[in-house]
Amino acid sequence: MAAKNQKLQFILHDLGNSDVQKQMTAVSELKVHGDESAIFPLLNALLSTADNELRRLITETLNCVKHPAAPKVIVSALSVSEFRPIRQTILASMWNSGADYRLYITDIVRTATEGDLAEVLECITIIENLEGPLDEELLLDAKLMIKEYLSLNKTESSQRIDLLGELDTLLLLKIDNS
Repeated sequence: MAAKNQKLQFILHDLGNSDVQKQMTAVSELKVHGDESAIFPLLNALLSTADNELRRLITETLNCVKHPAAPKVIVSALSVSEFRPIRQTILASMWNSGADYRLYITDIVRTATEGDLAEVLECITIIENLEGPLDEELLLDAKLMIKEYLSLNKTESSQRIDLLGELDTLLLLKIDNS
């Protein structure tokens, strides 16, 4: 176990390197040797690089994260203000990964109420793709959150508000099916 942790630390060190080739190698190695502790360093690397190939590789890696502890870490990244510019990518990774985000419905809806049009769309996609039994209390809390937001912003008219209304309807359907 200590050898695995040491290997991971070396990989994360290379991910923080300014050499793009070393970073790309590190990202590839994280696919094999990484765990949830690599998520924030990956997000930081994504945020700080201008290299399109490295951005693509990091995004691809985030889209494949299957570690059981990853959803909690990824959801926590949604509230990190420094990650705001890449929040749509974080959200897309949530539904692309196929990981279980059922416990985080309220976090997803909160992100939708704070986000832009593209982020709301990503949140709808995540919730549409949730499988298995959903906690009715979480669904009701999420629905209340949307209702409160829409009530406070009832004079606003935009595609984003329309999508939030669709998210509200989707939550109602999920409640009916739970």
